[in-house]
Amino acid sequence: MPSNARLARNAEKKKSSAVSKIVTHYVEKYIMPPAYSHAHKHFNATDATYLLANFKTKAIKYFGEGNIRGNAFELGATDTGMYMKNKTDILISVSVENPKPIILHCDKQQTLLEELVADRQKSRNETFCYYHRITKKLMWGNNEELKIQMKAWKQQHADGDLTIYDDNNQEFVISEKTYYTLTITPVSDGEARQCGFDPLGVGVHHFVDGYMYWFVHKENRDAVVKYVMELD
Repeated sequence: MPSNARLARNAEKKKSSAVSKIVTHYVEKYIMPPAYSHAHKHFNATDATYLLANFKTKAIKYFGEGNIRGNAFELGATDTGMYMKNKTDILISVSVENPKPIILHCDKQQTLLEELVADRQKSRNETFCYYHRITKKLMWGNNEELKIQMKAWKQQHADGDLTIYDDNNQEFVISEKTYYTLTITPVSDGEARQCGFDPLGVGVHHFVDGYMYWFVHKENRDAVVKYVMELD
């Protein structure tokens, strides 16, 4: 005769299997049809198929955690991937070159932004901040550090490796203060496909491919754009 513990485990397995079937059915019926259309509208057949497979995997995981609430979902795409968000500010993101889909919480990214701007050290004359993707750290820099970075960007622009699109540069209010963003967009095939959108931009619902830098002063941001984009 099976023990109570074994009966409980079997019951839990059956429950888990039933929930999994419900979730999979929900994703296949309500989430994937618009995702399929969206992916094939923005990407070639090979990339669309790759994105959709990863998207479905992450969607089943997300909704399997009890996130089915019956509200509307919004699908979007950047040059390198696609995302989905709903009214609770949850974002599912997949990119062409990233084999590991991710879930980002917009409200958590907003909190990171608030923590970042609060960490500014005026004694260092810090004028801009950003998220360093390699070290995964929130960083501040001053004008001396910016000058070094500007020269590197200018050379990369001259070499055809990056650009700055005016429409991607915006302004946002964070903790009651306005910050002016600069987005560096890779255009060389390899890096452009791997870049994806900036994680901190998610915190202000700004989904754009590239690396975002947040400036305290608009004139500093504009000066960087002019310097980098003007070819000698």
